[in-house]
Formats: sequence, C-alpha cells, structure tokens
Amino acid sequence: MGRQGKGSQPADAASTLEASGQPSISARSPAGAGWTEDQKAALQKAYLTVKPSQRNFWQHVAKLVPGRTALECCNCKFDELPTPVEKVKQTARSAAAGDSSPIRPPALKVAGGNQ
Repeated sequence: MGRQGKGSQPADAASTLEASGQPSISARSPAGAGWTEDQKAALQKAYLTVKPSQRNFWQHVAKLVPGRTALECCNCKFDELPTPVEKVKQTARSAAAGDSSPIRPPALKVAGGNQ
C-alpha cells in the first residue's frame, strides 16, 4: 500500500471525512447536541493528546472518543469557536469628521515656504 500522489488527495478535512464514508458537513448537528459529559471530556483529552501534525488527525481523535465519528468530533470542537466578526469599514466622511479615533495625523508643512 503506497502513498497517494498529490493530485489524488482530497482538498480539505471535510472532503477527507466525506471520502471515509462520514456524513457531509451539511448534515451536522449543533455542537454538543447529544454529547455526554464523558464524551466531551474524552474529546478534549484526545484533542490535546493526538499530535496535530498526525495524518488523519480527526480519525485518531475519534478512536479515543467512545461512540463518536471523526466528523462529529471535528464539528463539536469547531462549533465551540465563535465566528469572527468583520470590522466595519470607515467611510471617508466619518474619517474627515475625526469621530473614529482620538489620534490625529501630524499637520503637513509646505517645504520652502514660497508665497
């Protein structure tokens, strides 16, 4: 059994999990739904025990969590994380009004002083 070539490897973790016969990410349930405290503790311990660089990381984690698949473990762990909030872009008008920052840029001086 040899290694697969680069072209035959799935593009991401979700593809890897789907290729292994796991349900797709769209079929996932909310984080923690139906997880016992023992399973959550086992997931946390497995997540910290398995080396992140190990091939098929989530499959190795799932082996340490009784009754859970790799996809369920992955979803549970990442659904705990908050979604990043995009910063609101500053408009030219609010920048000119100076209402966004107490720090002011230095005034520009004209070189040479020609009048």
